[in-house]
Amino acid sequence: PVTQAAMTGRQRQIMTLVAQGKTNAVIAAEIGLSRRTIEAHRLRLTRAVGVRNTAELVAWFSASSGLNP
Repeated sequence: PVTQAAMTGRQRQIMTLVAQGKTNAVIAAEIGLSRRTIEAHRLRLTRAVGVRNTAELVAWFSASSGLNP
């Protein structure tokens, strides 16, 4: 499984924006990448972490970031 420490800076940046509730299109515009690139990053992370959807991915990211009590 992937850990926070193993994530790239770009992956952390994208996950932070996803956790803020931003859409792929908004994230893409903010960081200057295509929407498809953002989708690919999210899909790779979802598979690497072993979760089924964005809600679970955000929950994993929050917990591994120490954002959840």
